[in-house]
Amino acid sequence: MVEKIYDKIGSVQEINGIAADLRRIGLREEIKILAEKNKIPTGDIEDYLKGKRYFLVDGGNAKTYETVRSKLLDEMGFLNDPQFGDVIGQYLLENCGDSEFSRRVLQNHKTLQRCIEHLMKKAREMVTDEESKRPQKTCVAVGEDMVYQWASEYYELDDAEEAARAVQEEEKKFLERNAPKPPVSKLGKKSSSAKRTGKKKSAPSEPVSQKEDSIKAVTEKRVLKEDKDQIEGQVSLF
Repeated sequence: MVEKIYDKIGSVQEINGIAADLRRIGLREEIKILAEKNKIPTGDIEDYLKGKRYFLVDGGNAKTYETVRSKLLDEMGFLNDPQFGDVIGQYLLENCGDSEFSRRVLQNHKTLQRCIEHLMKKAREMVTDEESKRPQKTCVAVGEDMVYQWASEYYELDDAEEAARAVQEEEKKFLERNAPKPPVSKLGKKSSSAKRTGKKKSAPSEPVSQKEDSIKAVTEKRVLKEDKDQIEGQVSLF
């Protein structure tokens, strides 16, 4: 079953990558299954499906870095998003000459991932109530100067307490998800040997559906790519 494939996902980067692939090919129900398997809040799932969130899962706080350059390059490698994440990251790198701006970027709770989420939030604010009620997806055209302004604005926000609460909630969910499961009681179960007499041979299992094949291919392809990246020396943030 597809659910078993999702059980093998072990990193935030992998979850976000598979979710992006599923959204791209329109498998909304599979995104919900993936999200439920990882105990992602319903509100976050709905926002992701509506396009209000760029990533399905928040990667958490960054580790400590000595320089802005090392931090941003590491985060760009983690997100692996050349069309958007790298563009914003490069803009931030070009503005690292300002010592005060560099200090803000180096704060542990400030991450490129959260910066991009801030950009998505600001873009959604430009959509009118009438446009948001339309069944088709609404696109918002924003000039690059405005996008860069929003990116700078994110690093100027004093949101340390808000970020700390979000991290605590994520850690709590992680502990709940990884808590050892209680052993299943075997009382009341009949022995399988008692049912062997007169038991008909089970029919061969149905072939895996085309949808499950495509999802499995997406998952395996991404896992192979991550293995290759790791071999080439890419460092994960978390």
